[in-house]
Amino acid sequence: MVEKPPSPQSLAEFEAHTTVFLTSPAKECEATKDEVSFLNSCVPANGLKLLNLAHDWLHRLLPHVLSKIDRVGFGLLQAADLAAPQAEHMPFSRKVMSVPFVAKDVPSRSSEFAHPDVVIGLSILAYRYEGLRLGDMSGLLTQLKQDFARQAGPKGAPTSRQVVSTLASFECTR
Repeated sequence: MVEKPPSPQSLAEFEAHTTVFLTSPAKECEATKDEVSFLNSCVPANGLKLLNLAHDWLHRLLPHVLSKIDRVGFGLLQAADLAAPQAEHMPFSRKVMSVPFVAKDVPSRSSEFAHPDVVIGLSILAYRYEGLRLGDMSGLLTQLKQDFARQAGPKGAPTSRQVVSTLASFECTR
């Protein structure tokens, strides 16, 4: 028989312990000793992994990502870069994810960021600052239409139909 871990007395107690853990810069310090033991006793293994990932993002990856400057240290490849003759041999990830820059508006010829979490964070910021490119938008719409065609269930109210009709109502301004 597997014993069920003890549950916190209230959601407020759980939130208090989690907040102290996530806001503390070091996981293993005297200030978080009680919180760590509490979380270990009442949070399942997958939950602990997610809490550790959140802690790492808040204290290690996010400050690094936010220290970079868009179109100087990182950015998305522009239409001219994607139309260059070398672009046909370029990996797909380089075309859609953020790439390092060697100078202002000069992307590195072949290097990419090594840490996947950094790539994701910088790509989110790059798309936020630079917006979706026309090719990205058309690829997104094509994928949504394909998903809609494969969707099972009644034709009346599938969720992808709502998304496609909403996106189709917007005019492309770029």
